[in-house]
Amino acid sequence: MDVHAGQIGYYPEGVRYSIDARACDFLLLQLGGASGKGVIPYPKLGEAIKELSNTGEFREGIFRVHGAETFPPGARRNQDAYEAIWGIPQGRTCELP
Repeated sequence: MDVHAGQIGYYPEGVRYSIDARACDFLLLQLGGASGKGVIPYPKLGEAIKELSNTGEFREGIFRVHGAETFPPGARRNQDAYEAIWGIPQGRTCELP
């Protein structure tokens, strides 16, 4: 979605977005979101992605653990990519309220 001068873009918590700042000046406000879990700064997100990449891969919005086929039945093999990334800097898993 392109946001033009004079418009406001809204991206709900956990939704991927990007901003092309080359074309104009802009003001970005990031709020903690409906979950109340807070915003993770981009550098911390990048560090978490690197860390998780050692144990799995990101594909189509899902984090897939390497070697999951050897896990016992019922063990969690895949996770929403943002949930997985969020848990690293927070030091805990993302739980719904």
